[in-house]
Amino acid sequence: MEGTLFAIGQIYTLDGPDGPQITEGKPLEIQLGGHWIAGHIERAGRQVAQPAGIDDVMEASEESFPASDAPSWSPGTISRDSPSMYRAAYRFVADADNTVCGLYPGMRVRMH
Repeated sequence: MEGTLFAIGQIYTLDGPDGPQITEGKPLEIQLGGHWIAGHIERAGRQVAQPAGIDDVMEASEESFPASDAPSWSPGTISRDSPSMYRAAYRFVADADNTVCGLYPGMRVRMH
């Protein structure tokens, strides 16, 4: 079944509020750049194994950035209503290499 993701709070359905619900563990394909990528859905709070050679950066010191290459962020306050504070309940994990992709309303997907 192919369609478009629809969001109801932190729940996703296919093609509208009455469509089938997208749930954890469900096999799914998403369309990115005209290509269909096979994977599955999981809760956003779970850890996913990363491909070898990829490191998470947990913190950085001033020594990490030369003065000519300052970080692209600056400290400030963020409102709870800010879109950047939105956290999806589910995410897509590609079967081929465990690459993680967020799910967003309007994405083209295929459910099996």
